[in-house]
Amino acid sequence: MNQEIENIDKYVATHFAKMTKSIYGWSVKDGKCVPPKIIFPKPVVERIEYFAAEMENGLTFQGALEFIFAGDEKSVKKNVNNSWIGCQLVTASGNG
Repeated sequence: MNQEIENIDKYVATHFAKMTKSIYGWSVKDGKCVPPKIIFPKPVVERIEYFAAEMENGLTFQGALEFIFAGDEKSVKKNVNNSWIGCQLVTASGNG
């Protein structure tokens, strides 16, 4: 039990350090401001990549953000399937 708690503490400390660096990690290079590298969790990166590709097919930036950062996975799937992009995905896969 103590080992599990220590592992959780290490994970939280590491994750917090990464997030803090992505917010406060600004630097200056050749006299220009360089923003920090933003580190997203893997599931967020996968969603960004998926919906970024769909922006080439007509998905708006706002629509992509709504899908990427949605808190309810079922709602996202329903909205994607009931939207123009859902029709495009079904058609592209040959199921529509």
